[in-house]
This record gives sequence, structure tokens and C-alpha cells, in this order.
Amino acid sequence: MQTKLSPLALQSARSELIAAVNAIVSKYGFPASLIDGIMSSVLVDIKSQVIAELTGEATTMEKEHTNE
Repeated sequence: MQTKLSPLALQSARSELIAAVNAIVSKYGFPASLIDGIMSSVLVDIKSQVIAELTGEATTMEKEHTNE
């Protein structure tokens, strides 16, 4: 999915992520060390998604190039 990235949108998304993490910390009372572990796990999931997206884009580009 392609999205236009503006500095304002990136800052807003970052602020929303921080607010969500702060809400979770408040709700569950987790220490920073546990949040660090959870966030590391979430980043692994996100990186896997990035790899899948890039692989899909490369496959699409390869098919388009083959059809030319």
C-alpha cells in the first residue's frame, strides 16, 4: 500500500504510537524493561511485514518487466 508521507503525518503517527504505549503502561503498570521486550517483539513483526511487502513489490515489478 502506497501512502503519501508528510512530516506532519509521520509526527502524528509517532505521537499516536507513544500515546498508545503510555496508555498500556498506565493500564497494566508494566516496567520499562518489559515494555522494551514487548516493543522489540512488535518490531520483529513489523520487519517481517516489511519483508513481505518488499517481496510482493519485487515480484510485481518482475512480472511487469517480463511482460514488456
